[in-house]
This record gives sequence, structure tokens and C-alpha cells, in this order.
Amino acid sequence: MLLQVEHLRIRYGHVEVLHDVSFGVDTKEIVTIIGSNGAGKSSMLMGISNLVDKAGGRVVFKGTDITSSPPAQVVAAGIGHIPEGRLIFPWLTVEENLLIGDSGNPKSHRDKSVTQKNMDLVYRLFPKLKERRAQNGGTLSGGEQQMLAIGRGLMLDPDLIMFDEPSLGLAPVIVEDIFEHILAIRDMGKTILLIEQNASMALQLADRAYVMETGTITHTGNAKDLLNDPKVINAYLGI
Repeated sequence: MLLQVEHLRIRYGHVEVLHDVSFGVDTKEIVTIIGSNGAGKSSMLMGISNLVDKAGGRVVFKGTDITSSPPAQVVAAGIGHIPEGRLIFPWLTVEENLLIGDSGNPKSHRDKSVTQKNMDLVYRLFPKLKERRAQNGGTLSGGEQQMLAIGRGLMLDPDLIMFDEPSLGLAPVIVEDIFEHILAIRDMGKTILLIEQNASMALQLADRAYVMETGTITHTGNAKDLLNDPKVINAYLGI
């Protein structure tokens, strides 16, 4: 397994939001975790990135224990985190936002040509960003800002990219476009961990899936099988 999460627990004050969560992500697959608001999905990603303290458990990436690694070391190890809400820098240009992503890439520190190579890759994947590279990020549409957030993550050249609700607040036609780009990123050899409330699209996209309810994983299996599971259908697909 590329990523192994073992018995992860996260607590905010006296409230435990993640209870003994274990799962794995293998190289070059798309794994999705679906669940309702408040299930603990975003907290789980922040625990992997070490943006929140853990109350217990272990995170192993490429065979190395990164449970206590500072966030910058988690990034340097090869994990990119595309946060919920995009969190771009609206007062900076598109290109400046991308260069902030590059600043966390240890490969580009050693070889400056890596920066341009990754920038070219982002612009090939998202031609609109190239057209708007001198515009401030805050002037972009919601879909373009999501592209920028993804592009910023790709500047790290990560082995694993964690997406937190990439469809949030976007029109259906834009959502389809974003999911097509996620597939293209997987086809580039990246591994994807996808947190998504649009359960139907997530399950159609993914290889394997987990269902999270109130901080606990309750179902796991092949994504297409879960797409046809009556319990998943009734709870998350609205059919």
C-alpha cells in the first residue's frame, strides 16, 4: 500500500470526531471516501497532513511512518492536499499561486528546470489557467479557482493527491469537467484519495470506496459494487 492509515483517532477538545479509522490506498488507484456532512472526512485528511493533532493511530506513507511529521515534511514526502473551499490567494496572480505550490516541492529546490516543467504540465491540463496566468486568482470563476487549486497541488509533483470536496459549490457541467481532470491526473501516474459528497460521481470515478458515518468507516469495497448497494443507494444516492 502507498498509504496506510491505522486506527486513526482525532479529537477536538473533549469531542472525538474520528474513531479508530483504518484504510489503505494503493499506487495509481482512485479511492473515494463518501459520507454526509460532519462524518469526519475532512478531519481525516487534515490528520494525514498533520494539520490537526491526532488522539491516536498511525499514518504510514511509502513505508515510512509520518504520523508525527510536520506538515511541510508530509508535503516533501509526496502528499498533496487540495483543501475544501480551494483556499487560493485571491490577491496573487494565477502564476504566483502556482509558484507558491512549487515552493513546497523539494525537487524544484534542487533543479530549477522542474518548476517550468511542472508549470507547463499544469497549463497543458488547464489551458484556461495559461490564458489567465496574469490575472489575480480572486477574479476567476469558481471552476477556474478549483482548477488553480488543483494546479497548485500538482506543482508539488506529489505521488498522492488528496482532494477534499472538489465539486463543492460548482455547477453540474463544471463538476463533470473537474472529475474528468481528476481521471486525467490519475492517468498521469498519480494516486488519488477523493473526499466527495457527490457520492454517485465519486463512486463512478473510483476503483475502491469507503463509507464513513459519524467518524467510523461502516462500508468498504469495490466502488462499482457500492454504487449498487441498497444501503448506500438509500443513504447517499437519493434513488
